[in-house]
Amino acid sequence: MAAATGTVVIASAGGSFDSADYPRFVLGDGTNSLTFVIDNHARGLQTRFDGEFATAYTASTQLPFEDSQRGRLAVPTLDNDGGAQKAAIMLQFTDGANIDNLLQRPVVNKADNSGFRAITARTHFVLRDADDNEIKVGFGQSNATAITNQGAVLIAKYGSSGSPRFWLYRESASSRNYFIRVVSLGTNLWKAHQSFFGAFKHAYQSNLINVDVSGIDVNGNLMSASVGNDTYTSAENLGLLLQYETAGFKGNACSLTLMDPENSMLSSSTERVAMSWGYEEYATSTVMSIQRHGTAQQAADNPQYWGHYRGNDVYFRGGTIDGSDAALSTANIAEAIKEMVNGSKLGITATRSSSTVNLTNDTDGDSGNVTITTTNRGALFSVTGMSNAGGGGGSGGGTSIMARTKIQSKLIAVGGISKDNISSGSVGIGHLNFSEATNAQKASGSLGPDDLLAIYDFAAGSTKAVPLEHFKAFLSASVITNLTASGDVLLGDASSDEVNVAGRFISSLVPKTDGLNDLGTSALAWNTVFAESGSFSDNVGIGNNLTVSDTISGSTINAQALTADAFTVGGVVASSITASNGVLLGSSNADDLAFLGGQITDLVPQNDNKVALGSVSKRYSLVSAMSASIAGNVGVVGTVTAGGVTSAGTISGSTMQAALLTVDRIAGSDIDGTSGTFSGTISGSTINAQALTADAFTVGGVVASSITASNGVLLGSSNADDLSFLGGLITDLVPQNDSQVDLGSSSKQFAEAHIDTGNIDTVVSTILTASQAKIGTLDVDTIVSRTVTKESLEVKNNLIIAALSGSKAGNFVGSGFQVGGVVGIEGTGSAPLMSMTLGSRGLTGNSMIVNVDGQAGASFMSGGATIAALGTAGMRFGVTGSISGSLIQAKRLEAGHLALRGGFTATNVSGATVNAHDLNADDAVIGGLQLSSLTASNGVILGSSNADDLSFLGGQITDLVPQNDNKVALGSATKRYSLISAMSASIAGAIGAVGTVTAGGFTTAGNIASTGESATISGSTMQAHQIFLNKLNGTGIVTQDNLQTGSVLTPAILDANVTTAKLANTSVTKAKLNADVIQNNSDAHGGLVFTSGRLSVGFRKDVFVRADGSNISGTVPTHGMFATKAVPTPYTTASLGAQPVSGTLMVYLNGVLLHGDYAGQHQAHGGAQEADFHLLTGSANAYKILLNSDLALDSDDILTVTYLSGSGVVS
Repeated sequence: MAAATGTVVIASAGGSFDSADYPRFVLGDGTNSLTFVIDNHARGLQTRFDGEFATAYTASTQLPFEDSQRGRLAVPTLDNDGGAQKAAIMLQFTDGANIDNLLQRPVVNKADNSGFRAITARTHFVLRDADDNEIKVGFGQSNATAITNQGAVLIAKYGSSGSPRFWLYRESASSRNYFIRVVSLGTNLWKAHQSFFGAFKHAYQSNLINVDVSGIDVNGNLMSASVGNDTYTSAENLGLLLQYETAGFKGNACSLTLMDPENSMLSSSTERVAMSWGYEEYATSTVMSIQRHGTAQQAADNPQYWGHYRGNDVYFRGGTIDGSDAALSTANIAEAIKEMVNGSKLGITATRSSSTVNLTNDTDGDSGNVTITTTNRGALFSVTGMSNAGGGGGSGGGTSIMARTKIQSKLIAVGGISKDNISSGSVGIGHLNFSEATNAQKASGSLGPDDLLAIYDFAAGSTKAVPLEHFKAFLSASVITNLTASGDVLLGDASSDEVNVAGRFISSLVPKTDGLNDLGTSALAWNTVFAESGSFSDNVGIGNNLTVSDTISGSTINAQALTADAFTVGGVVASSITASNGVLLGSSNADDLAFLGGQITDLVPQNDNKVALGSVSKRYSLVSAMSASIAGNVGVVGTVTAGGVTSAGTISGSTMQAALLTVDRIAGSDIDGTSGTFSGTISGSTINAQALTADAFTVGGVVASSITASNGVLLGSSNADDLSFLGGLITDLVPQNDSQVDLGSSSKQFAEAHIDTGNIDTVVSTILTASQAKIGTLDVDTIVSRTVTKESLEVKNNLIIAALSGSKAGNFVGSGFQVGGVVGIEGTGSAPLMSMTLGSRGLTGNSMIVNVDGQAGASFMSGGATIAALGTAGMRFGVTGSISGSLIQAKRLEAGHLALRGGFTATNVSGATVNAHDLNADDAVIGGLQLSSLTASNGVILGSSNADDLSFLGGQITDLVPQNDNKVALGSATKRYSLISAMSASIAGAIGAVGTVTAGGFTTAGNIASTGESATISGSTMQAHQIFLNKLNGTGIVTQDNLQTGSVLTPAILDANVTTAKLANTSVTKAKLNADVIQNNSDAHGGLVFTSGRLSVGFRKDVFVRADGSNISGTVPTHGMFATKAVPTPYTTASLGAQPVSGTLMVYLNGVLLHGDYAGQHQAHGGAQEADFHLLTGSANAYKILLNSDLALDSDDILTVTYLSGSGVVS
């Protein structure tokens, strides 16, 4: 049976389609049906103004943005100036405060934590490209156990710590499903977008989908990023742009779908508006930062949000060819339809011939006979099919079976088909076209209860005629889950009918005609109306009380009685007003208030002493009252005239005149005492008072038995006034502030001050005479002592300095310290008992002289004198007489004669002769020394150079042992002993003998070398670890057992020296061969391996795959692929473990031998440019295969590298 076929013929160029009525056709394959819209207005979102693209956005009045053609494929009608354009869609999270809650809601792990629930059973996105590739990206929460048991591979962490944290997994190493795990909640749109970015980017880089992804910043700029832990775009990511990788028409068939089988997005209206989509408007200024679907994020049921468009495909838009923004030709539009059909999920193959698209169902049979339907096509295009040429199952004879196609009345003659000619099931609803029925065939007037409907009885498997009466009863008894009625809807046909609404309204209840319909009647009123607010354009009549908890506004309100917490009106006209709980008249004291009526109740303040009647600046012109009772002060600026004034409080005024004033007290601002204290001003010729207390008063003279003045007293107006104190002070005279006032001045001093004791910080006195003074610190220019001080003078931790500013010692001869002497002589003193004074420069050379009992006994001479023996200037101590003491220490001692009764210790002793019983010295310089015995420790040097003669006439009775091993020689190359006689010798190093060495036996742990052509080593037996010689003479000298590894070097066994005749059988074995004898040390050792004297071929094989998904930059290969090494991201560099021998490197990708460039060709570029790969040379263990970027490893690629590389000896 043939497959169904059809055609779409484009009759008009692109510009004719752009009429904003969206010409379209519906194409089905028997399983799926898709709507193709041919209109430029369908290419993206539009504003609230029909036909205005969202790319024209400038103000919030244009919101919301809507996609009027959602769920439909948009066929382009224009080309693009600037190059072919890729089809794209934008995914955006529109509510950062709730996206984390939405993404966390699905529970991903199974109940037993054995892994993940099937992704088709939980919320996820499905991304399908135009090449029939598909990936799924789920999200939700899961525990670590389920993740481990699932074998999920961690791709990246967006938030390694802190909140929120979104971790991206691939559900297995080869899965096409991704999972975004919400580890912790928090508000961060960047991380949320980036986690989905990572999923789409990883799938694209893994060749799972031919759709790439970019991030979008606040200005609409596109950004990219690698996939890795905490790796983000360069700026905050506010949306994702998904683009089909190939520009042109085909990408418009790509789709993105949100599947929500558990309806998890219905639980929260705020979460339903957390995701939306868009198109090209992302690049428009400010669009990425606005609430694009409304000023308050639009109603939660708006289908522009994924939450209300779940389960429906949303298609990519904008893919077109290069041009000049001109209309596409008919052939271009046909090509676009062909490409989009072939890229869609329809099982239909499309081809094009000029402006005709030929369609063929991929499956033979009747299932593809789905009629192509159209809307608003006019003369723009035409369609035929889909139908197959064959019929139903009959073959020869019997009843003819009609094909499943559309039957139009004009094609069949009246009576041409009877029920016997049509097989059951041959005519379906899609084949019937009631739009072509004549008026006579249409029902006229009202339908009656006996009119029939054709309804398919599912249980019986046949179509039955059902009276409308039965159908009406069925509807009345049914509970309709969703009812959508277009056109006019009538609920009930009489006022006695009851209409019950148990659900909740989610749309406004708006009358069709303004001011026509009522909500209730005068006889049938609503019991209670609850509303957030109400707006009435005309009068509002209230039959009973009206209670409003918010605000009533209107031009006029007429009420018999109005009770309100607060109301604001332009004016109120009322016969009476009663207001309780506080009345406020006027909003400020600038408002005018007029009371024309007469007051019939008291005017009483609410709180005592809280409000004033009038103010300082605004006073009543006249207050008329029968009486007044004022608890506080009464202030009158003018004159008070009264028959009598009685006040229990205070009367104040500028002038008070009274025939008689009787008061208990007179007060100004303060009253104290029954006699009265006045704080204002009292003036008069005489004031007689028993006691007068005043802050200040001015009088010509005061005669008082006592005066008490507080708060500051000023006596006299200047220091020229005379003050006389005849009385005696009985209290301390203390200044108010420390160190602020003087007692006297420099020009006016007290004659004498008689004080028992005093504490004065500083005393300035011409002469200070005191019987006793205790001074903390004494700072004077000159002290002259004319009397004897008592007891002692102590200076603690400091100096007594004489001639502090002196610079010449000669000016202060005799200055110093003296005990005793003649009194009354100023200067040097006389006849001291003891003194330490500066000596005469001429006599002593700047010395310090110690004088006792008038006799100079010792002196210290300054560095002006030079001691010739020392050669340097230094202090010199001179004594007249003798020096005695238990210990005398000196660096150098010069004495004409030195006699010691005990021991003598000195650093240096010099003299013509030293006679001593015992002499101990660190160092001695002696012209000659004769000793009966000599013992010297801590190092002995005999002679000052090797030119000095040393003679040892005695015999040695101890060993001659060097202090340090291998540091000194016995003899030298030029000065050798004539004969060394010893019973034995043990020499650790080599022995060099110019002459002949004759020995009964010779054993050495080192080497024996004999130089010169005639030099020989002879003996009956010689045993040595290694012998180096040019030639061996004698038969049977070298046997197999005599040679160790490394014993024979290449120069010793040249071809001329070693012949086959000279080698015994098995005399040369692997143990006797050194590596460098037989191994090449260049070019990776020639690919040979030398181990334990044996050679082998160094064959190597490395198998590379991508690095494991848990660390795409690591060295662990993907599990389960039987690889030995990993290629890290970006999957182009394979590191070898050794250097390949030239010409042996073989590189296979999935079994195909690759062609590489020659070594060094692209070394400067660091990778393959045109060849399949480049070998990067480095150290022996740093050779790398650099693949051409076009050959970067996919997740299922295997790279095999074989080569030869030797080892075993250092080159």
